[in-house]
Amino acid sequence: MPGSVEDYFEVDSLDRDFYLWSLFLSAEQKLNNNWTMTLGAGHGQRPPTLTELYAMSSFIGSLQRGLTALNGDPLLKEERLTQIDFGLQGNFDKARFGAHSYFSWIDDMITYDSLSPSGGAGGVGGFPVSAQFVNTDHAILAGFETYGEVDLLPCLTSFGTISYIEGRDLGRNKSSRFGGSGDDRSGITDRSHESLPGITPLESRLGLRLHDPTPKQTWGLELAARIVDRQNRVATSLEEIQTPGFTTYDMRFFKRHGPWLFTAGIENITNKYYREHLDYRSGRGVFRPGVNFYSGVELTY
Repeated sequence: MPGSVEDYFEVDSLDRDFYLWSLFLSAEQKLNNNWTMTLGAGHGQRPPTLTELYAMSSFIGSLQRGLTALNGDPLLKEERLTQIDFGLQGNFDKARFGAHSYFSWIDDMITYDSLSPSGGAGGVGGFPVSAQFVNTDHAILAGFETYGEVDLLPCLTSFGTISYIEGRDLGRNKSSRFGGSGDDRSGITDRSHESLPGITPLESRLGLRLHDPTPKQTWGLELAARIVDRQNRVATSLEEIQTPGFTTYDMRFFKRHGPWLFTAGIENITNKYYREHLDYRSGRGVFRPGVNFYSGVELTY
């Protein structure tokens, strides 16, 4: 057994210093009375967290499989991200639209190297026994978000949103210091890239809102469908599991009375049996509860 934390991580010292910088530029251009365009570009850096640097087989719920025994690495580098953004907004008398997209290049992104496979039926709950934090040379993140509203009547508005994220690990040619050798990360030697772990699937929300036709918006009743696509873009080397899509239906009501705001609603009206892509997966996993009721009161003064 190692006699010290330094011995455990095979380093001479645990001290780390990071000197970081960031820069972001943005511009907005009004194209006409209805449309506005935005552009942006930036660079930012993130140091490793204390967990990523110094965890010693700590059971932490990070990967989809559940409580993974995570090991840090005091020699991790900071992440460096460069991103470009583009947005477009439209504002009309009876309609509002908008879209925003981005593309990011990430150098030395901190991800995982699976040191041992899942326990399975004879293991410890079926989750990966051990995983190591590691810098991957190159990764990308890209995505978009859109929204729209159309006033069908003075008191009735239709609305919708769509969001999507794509993440790829392009530098799987290096394992962690305590993993395999060369490109043998997570025990895989024939794969130069794969999806990043923990990426949510395509999701949209569509609905109708019955509301006070006056500008004060003193009350409103909203019916909406949340539509989530199946997620097959997974990090298979980290035993991430694909997830089927699902649709749930929700209802929400609000009423303003002076400084008071009263809200109430029902989620998953049809009692759909489902789970989110990032929900706990050890054993049979954890599914979402059925019909949910909620209410709230807010005082503004």
